[in-house]
Amino acid sequence: MFSPNRASFVVHDPSYFRNAPFSKLLMLLFPICTTASAVLRNDERDSYKLSELRPNSLHSLLIGLSKHLFFSELQMMIPAACLIYSFRLIERHLGSSKFMHLFLLQAFLSGALLTALSSLAVADYVVLPFGPIINFTAMYAVFLMEVPFVSYGSVFGLPLTVHTMPMLMLAQLLLLDNFLISSCIGLVTVALSTKAVDRLLLLPSKWLDSTWFQNFLEPSTVVALPIAATIERQRIEAMDALERQFMRSQMNQIYGGNGAQNGAIPGYIDRLLGTVNGQENRIEVSEESIQQLMDMGFRDRDAIRIALIQAGGNIHEAANILLVNGQAQ
Repeated sequence: MFSPNRASFVVHDPSYFRNAPFSKLLMLLFPICTTASAVLRNDERDSYKLSELRPNSLHSLLIGLSKHLFFSELQMMIPAACLIYSFRLIERHLGSSKFMHLFLLQAFLSGALLTALSSLAVADYVVLPFGPIINFTAMYAVFLMEVPFVSYGSVFGLPLTVHTMPMLMLAQLLLLDNFLISSCIGLVTVALSTKAVDRLLLLPSKWLDSTWFQNFLEPSTVVALPIAATIERQRIEAMDALERQFMRSQMNQIYGGNGAQNGAIPGYIDRLLGTVNGQENRIEVSEESIQQLMDMGFRDRDAIRIALIQAGGNIHEAANILLVNGQAQ
C-alpha cells in the first residue's frame, strides 16, 4: 500500500521485538500510563462526553486529549498489549521511521478530528470511551492492508493466520460501550494518514535512523534471523544447526562425486544439500508461489524454485526449507 521499499519481516528469539524499537517503547509506556492513571485518577467514569474536548483553554484541551492515552480498566491492558505486539510486524515491514511517523500522524489527526467535532451541537450527546481505541483501530486497518492472509494451520476447519489473535483482541476492545464513533474516526484517520505520511515528516529522519534508536533496548550479542512474513516460528535451535552442518559434511564425504553420478544419493540428502534429485522437469512451479515467497523476504528465485519443487508446491513447507538452508535475507 505504501510506496517506499519495505524490509523483510524478522522474528527473533528471545526478544520478539527485534527491529521494532518503537513498538517496544509503546509496550513499555502504555502499561505505565494506564497504571499511573488508575492510581492517580479520582474519576470513576469509563467514558466521557465529546463536548468535554472543547478547547476552552490549552490546559483543558490537553486534559481532554489525555483520556485517549489510557484505559479506565486495567484488564484492557492485555488485549492492548497483544495488539501492540502484533503491530511490530508493520514496523518491521515499513521501517521504524515510517511507522513512527504514521503512528504520530494518526494520533494528531484523531485529536484534530475530535476537537473539531466537539464544537458541534450534538457533542453533548456523543459519549466516547477512555483509551486509544481510535489509534488501535487505525493501526489495525494498516495491519490488514500490509500483512497478507496466509494460513499456517486450522482449528475446527477455521484457518489460523497472523491476523487471528489481533482480530480477537480488537473485538474485545470494541465490546466497550460507545465504541462506534471512535471506530469510525479511526477509519477516517487511517484513510488520511496513509496518504499524507509520505509527505509529512513530523520527526527528523537523521535522528530516527541513528544507531542508538534502531538498537533501542536490544541486546547486541544476538543475531536476528529473517523469517517468512506471516509464519511466526521460533528460530531453529543452535544445536540443530550444528547437527545439520555435521551431517552435511559427512554426507558430502560419503556420497560426493561418485554418488552424484550413479544416483545413489538418498532422498533425504537432497534436502540437506539443496538438490532436487531430478524433479525440476516433473513439477511445475507457479510464478504466484514464487512471488509470495519473495514477498515473505526470500530473494533468490532459483533457491525458491528448488524449495517449491522439494515441497511439492506447498508454500509453507518451502519457506521452512529455505530457512533450513539459510536462503532468507
